[in-house]
Amino acid sequence: MSWNIAGAKAIITEGFTVMSSCNYSIIVLQETWLADPIELGGYSLHHIGAEKSNKSGRASGGLATYISTALQVTTEQLAFSSMGLQAIKIYFSFNRHAPLIIFNVYAHPRKHRKVLLFEKLLQKVEDIRCTNPAWDILVTGDFNSRYKGKAIVRGLRTSEYEGAKRQGGR
Repeated sequence: MSWNIAGAKAIITEGFTVMSSCNYSIIVLQETWLADPIELGGYSLHHIGAEKSNKSGRASGGLATYISTALQVTTEQLAFSSMGLQAIKIYFSFNRHAPLIIFNVYAHPRKHRKVLLFEKLLQKVEDIRCTNPAWDILVTGDFNSRYKGKAIVRGLRTSEYEGAKRQGGR
């Protein structure tokens, strides 16, 4: 399960109860806003804490990846955080199946050079694909991708999408 929770404290009582009762093998969360993560019984936790850009206000970003203790995994925190991109690489393999690598990603919406950051992330993915073509790779998260400052919906800028809806389209 992947979820941009926009603040873990808001869902501690209900959200974590639901997540643990569903017996997901892997839970990847973005924008936890937490410096210190919340433990979840039956899961190992791999995280990157939220960061404050100045002394006032709340921290932003933060990743938490919960993996069932029944799975054997290896994780690596990728060194992009000083550039506005947080990423955790999770590697695991199933019996007789090709390994799966999951990248849990959060990109800060206001950071410049985002194209460069994504190029570096995609280069990591491509390096894995070139050396291990049978491996499956999943990149998930909150990319805060905008087109000219507006979110993209079905290939249209948000304003175009809303206009099409008002005119009976889409």
